[in-house]
Amino acid sequence: MKHLANTRTPDEYAALIDNARDFIDTEVIPRENLTSAHDGNEVRRVARELQALAQARGLGAPAAAAKMVAWHCHGQSAAPTWSKLAAAFSAPRR
Repeated sequence: MKHLANTRTPDEYAALIDNARDFIDTEVIPRENLTSAHDGNEVRRVARELQALAQARGLGAPAAAAKMVAWHCHGQSAAPTWSKLAAAFSAPRR
């Protein structure tokens, strides 16, 4: 399997990053709700909603991202937040 950077032109890769950044800014972060961060059912509902929105924008499967955040936050007392998800998958701004 080729690395993502080798399967797209530099312009396509930049557009993908811009699309992902916009998705995080306009869809993910506004849905962050710290009062329900410990409610597993609510977190799963929002994750399903975001997954559908991400796939509609051609961003693939954010379920893998949720698993990565769960792994990253393993053993921490605080529940993972959408801001942590965004930070984990944000590329530096150009």
